[in-house]
Amino acid sequence: MTEAQRAQSEADRVDAAKVRRVVRGGSWATYARDLRSTNRDADVAGQRRSDSGFRVAMQVLDPAATSVFSEQGADEFGAFADQVIGAVTVRFRWIPGGSFVMGTDHCNDWSCRNEGPAHRVTFAAGFWLGEHEVTRSLYRDVMGEDPSYFADSDPQCPVESVSWLQAQEFCRRCNVRLQGIRLALPTESQREYAGRAGTSTLFCTGDAIAPGQANYNHHVGRPVPVKTYAPNAWGIYNAHGNVWEWSCDEYHPTFAGAPDDGSAWVGDGLAPELAQAGEDRPSVLAQVQEFASEDGSTGFSVVLQIGSDRARSVRLGVVDSEQAYRIADIINEGPVRLLD
Repeated sequence: MTEAQRAQSEADRVDAAKVRRVVRGGSWATYARDLRSTNRDADVAGQRRSDSGFRVAMQVLDPAATSVFSEQGADEFGAFADQVIGAVTVRFRWIPGGSFVMGTDHCNDWSCRNEGPAHRVTFAAGFWLGEHEVTRSLYRDVMGEDPSYFADSDPQCPVESVSWLQAQEFCRRCNVRLQGIRLALPTESQREYAGRAGTSTLFCTGDAIAPGQANYNHHVGRPVPVKTYAPNAWGIYNAHGNVWEWSCDEYHPTFAGAPDDGSAWVGDGLAPELAQAGEDRPSVLAQVQEFASEDGSTGFSVVLQIGSDRARSVRLGVVDSEQAYRIADIINEGPVRLLD
């Protein structure tokens, strides 16, 4: 990579770190009012806070290939699939397709100024969502480090003090390791829909929430292990509290013009490929492939898959792996995996 390319890459990184991204769910430090299912906030992508973490959504690239899971079944909360990532088994919950009213028009307080207008969002297909936040143990296994402020906390506590950019890099590294699936941050609408679990009340617990149901308002004073409190009706732990969770959406001050199909609102509102797992619609998925050059060195290209037909693809030759991933991430608005 030339000096000019390095300078451009660093400039792009700095610019990306300044973009405001949506966080959802409230945290161990927030008031109960900030745990509402409709509540949303934002931080710049490079921000790291001791009450911010993330969870991931999963897309199965070939829906017929259930062999990608180490275990799959159903329990009182619905269908689940276990995926081994490194030395850690991560359980994903199947969130069924459906429709819900996102946000609220009943706002008479500054804290809910950005939650309207209310609008109906319809998921034509269901999606897989991690049943809890990414833990310190899993993050360390994938990233080789743990940025958490609470360094003495249980390994099963959510990783925190992690930026949106670090969460994206976590997904990218997972996608390089994994076969047949793709991980990404959930969309804002996916997070609210899954957190609600079919409810229309202020919280998934009803119109009130208590310290025995979530970690908030400094009752504990720090994050707790991810399965400390009971999950919601769809098996999602910490739908409220513990740590704020990054979504892939850019922040908009209102929902005016927001997508109504469950996709992410990024820039002009175009969705990343993961937004509607399983939906067959025109789209472009960019993935990175490496190959052996004639001189014995390793080359890289970006493969663009057009729509759901793998036969329809375009290959772009690029200089190196860093450039390849940067191009693919820009196209996808999110992390990509390395093709076989």
